[in-house]
Amino acid sequence: MRILYADDHSLIREALKPHLMKLRAKTEVIEAGSVDEALQYAKDVDLVLLDLQMPGMNGFEGFDRVKAALPDVPIVIVSGYSDKRTINAALERGASGFVPKTATGKTLIRALEAVLDGERYIPASLLEESDAPSIFDQTAKRTGPIEDSPLNKLTEREAEALRLLIAGKTNKQIAIDLGLQEITVKIHLRNCYKKIGATNRADAVRLAYEHGWRVPGET
Repeated sequence: MRILYADDHSLIREALKPHLMKLRAKTEVIEAGSVDEALQYAKDVDLVLLDLQMPGMNGFEGFDRVKAALPDVPIVIVSGYSDKRTINAALERGASGFVPKTATGKTLIRALEAVLDGERYIPASLLEESDAPSIFDQTAKRTGPIEDSPLNKLTEREAEALRLLIAGKTNKQIAIDLGLQEITVKIHLRNCYKKIGATNRADAVRLAYEHGWRVPGET
């Protein structure tokens, strides 16, 4: 089993990769950070996972390019967007499944198992009408943690550090953006991990997405 997973956020890939490795006894995960990079590996793969917001995607243009290169390989969208318009557009273009980044690891595996069995996987709840940000909405704004989320325990500085971490920035880059010493950033992130129950950076990103904290407008 060879899976091509394309997402420009390395921390997201790192968080989901352990779940993908459980899909089959011998699973190889090939990682890419852009559409062009994904196309370089677009051969001899059994399954493709694509993020909609990464370099070269340009709405669904990147999806169409990957689909053209791998017409017989199932492609599953794993996205921060989960509105009906975006989902329908993905289905019309031939996506075999759509999984929101807020989904749990178990849900992801269940979805991929269904796709590998020849089914299409779209959670019924995602097909309901909503005012959620769309991939077609160029003014999409940041969303914050949902009510009663452990992320609400964070101080303003801890929350700022986590947002930048989700965007894929290093501790040094976060320190520069916030005007802090790098050691101070480490302290803020350590406190953040403790409050939300994360064990490391990748786990913190996963938990943030699970609790509704995502940055759909960023690439």
